[in-house]
Amino acid sequence: NGCPIETFRIPASVKEISMSAIKGVKNVILAHDSEYLELSDGILRYKDGPFIWCRPDLLSSGSHVEIPAGFTEIPDGLYENDHEIVSVVIPEGVTKIGEYAFKNCENLKYVFLPSTLETIEYQAFMNTALEEITLPAKLSSMSDPFERCHKIRTINVEEGNETYYVKDNILYSEFHAIRGTLSVP
Repeated sequence: NGCPIETFRIPASVKEISMSAIKGVKNVILAHDSEYLELSDGILRYKDGPFIWCRPDLLSSGSHVEIPAGFTEIPDGLYENDHEIVSVVIPEGVTKIGEYAFKNCENLKYVFLPSTLETIEYQAFMNTALEEITLPAKLSSMSDPFERCHKIRTINVEEGNETYYVKDNILYSEFHAIRGTLSVP
């Protein structure tokens, strides 16, 4: 991402760190006696908590992206503004997709969501080229993730989802209509 910092050292006293502070860094070194963070196999996370950073060579890039197994969430802005991505496979075990995770990935047409997904945060897929999406049965929370996705023609909801449903090509939550979709003849 054009980050001039090759290696970022984190002392044991650090309790919190923003993903944006180290985005693009090629290597992270964590003090071995850190009480709050852990670094294992190139992935930095809070102890018993969410992902913060991943060594860039672990994340695939190019037109087809496969998020590696072991992630429980896709961090905010992880692939934001990546214009190469056409398809993304998110592995089983991921329960949350963060804000702006794929925002402005203008060529992103295909996303395969895991059955474990529970939450899609604000504008996660804003301004992408998604044409169809299938929402898993466990999904129970979304915050306008498909804003300005003008190419979406079909939104499917897996059987058993208690929060969302489609009727007459309109996506509803248990309370109100969320997004109309166009029928494809």
